[in-house]
Amino acid sequence: MQIKSFSSRSILKVIVGGLVAVCWLGLATLASTLVIFGHGFGDALAIDVPDALQGVGIFENLGQQLSINDLKFTDEQGVEASLAKFLEKPGALKEASEKNGSAERTPILLNLVYYGCTSLCTFVLNGVVDSMKKAKALPGEDFQLVTVSIDDREDAKLATRKKDSYLKMLSGGDEAIAKEVSKNWHFLVGKKPMIEKLAAEVGFRYKYIESENQFSHPAGTFVITAEGKLSRVLYGIEYSPRDLKLAIAEASTGKISTVVERFLLNCYRYDPNSRKYTFYATRLVQWAAFITVVSIGWYMFLFWRRQRRYPKTSV
Repeated sequence: MQIKSFSSRSILKVIVGGLVAVCWLGLATLASTLVIFGHGFGDALAIDVPDALQGVGIFENLGQQLSINDLKFTDEQGVEASLAKFLEKPGALKEASEKNGSAERTPILLNLVYYGCTSLCTFVLNGVVDSMKKAKALPGEDFQLVTVSIDDREDAKLATRKKDSYLKMLSGGDEAIAKEVSKNWHFLVGKKPMIEKLAAEVGFRYKYIESENQFSHPAGTFVITAEGKLSRVLYGIEYSPRDLKLAIAEASTGKISTVVERFLLNCYRYDPNSRKYTFYATRLVQWAAFITVVSIGWYMFLFWRRQRRYPKTSV
């Protein structure tokens, strides 16, 4: 019987080579993921992604000064006001008029959704509520919460119904909390030019799908400083208490932060039964698994081929 003789040196080479291969594969997978989630599914998975998702996503405009005095929206009570009004601290305008000074401002957390959406928009708002509960941070003195509809066909009545449902969710039925939060969480509607201008300034790219009568859009929350500058973007539908508190604290000091982790979900024809979003995530995992198997197989092939050159030893 003859077997191959493997020296400790060759075994060490195998181990080191394997580790190097795994490291390179991990870096390649990480880079691919950042490209996919940082620049949208459309660019990386053009075969699987429909045209409706092309160009949709969040493209950071950190440090961008928003046109807070020019951007005008209508709140749930039917009152039109500039975005600057919603940066004011509760009761600040009254105090300022009494002191003949300017109103003190506070950061805002900004969501762009549409109230008729029954899929991702609901998840976004639910996630914001859950995040605030976990962080024990309610809109008020430290920040204002502003939700703007990207559908110019929606009106103040619909905004009111949406606000009422989320006040109940956030307050847990406590009327005192609901009353206080109501002053500091604003549900706005507006005209198409205003909506598009705001979306462009914060880097929120979306599109209307006429055949489906719905919007294709990303998920995220924009953190705006008291001066009206984009400070940070929180990606996804729910945020850790630490991230939420840090984002608010940074915005309070006017600091502009860079988001390292980019997580992006797209809202388009969501169907819980077909698991549309899961399909795209699964496809990404499938490609990563395929590349892993091929890489390992190729490496093993080269290794065993090299070992054939070693002299054989009789036993």
